Amino acid sequence: MEFEAKIKEQIKLHDSMAPQDFMKLCFKAAFGAEHLLSDVHAARSYFDAECEKTAPNNSPLYEGLSPDYARVNIAAWKQQNLPADTLFQLFVQTANHPPKTNGEALFNKYLHITDQVIASVDINFTWEDWINYKEAYLKNGIQPVHHSENYRKQEKPSYRMVSNNLLNDWLATFNKKVMN
Repeated sequence: MEFEAKIKEQIKLHDSMAPQDFMKLCFKAAFGAEHLLSDVHAARSYFDAECEKTAPNNSPLYEGLSPDYARVNIAAWKQQNLPADTLFQLFVQTANHPPKTNGEALFNKYLHITDQVIASVDINFTWEDWINYKEAYLKNGIQPVHHSENYRKQEKPSYRMVSNNLLNDWLATFNKKVMN
């Protein structure tokens, strides 16, 4: 039930979501960031460039995607003057410690829940659009996908996937320091 609530929250936050974006959500919720970190130095360069071009704003600091992962918004992180290096390190730690659960089984569970949500809510595409995309995607095996072009244009996503446990621990420690 928790993932269903996360999907519905994403629909409210990002009304430009297309079938591709729902597939990305299922993938990220199940697998996190492990596929993104084959070269730490290149990932750091890309992160630094993204931070440089991302303007701070008052968007939510993070969006929970699953019991395991959250998307941490770089613009909100910058708005709150939080250290960029910390966000990158949280991302690296997350990528280097994938969940102990079976990612493929979890992905399939999340995909089933997504089917139920898409069938039951008013959304900007048809059920047939979803089924056609899902069938084409699954023919090639489970793999990461990018956001849809429309989502990128409208939402301008700029975030890093972070373990909820790591993020919550860091925020608790940070808030203690700030309060003292």
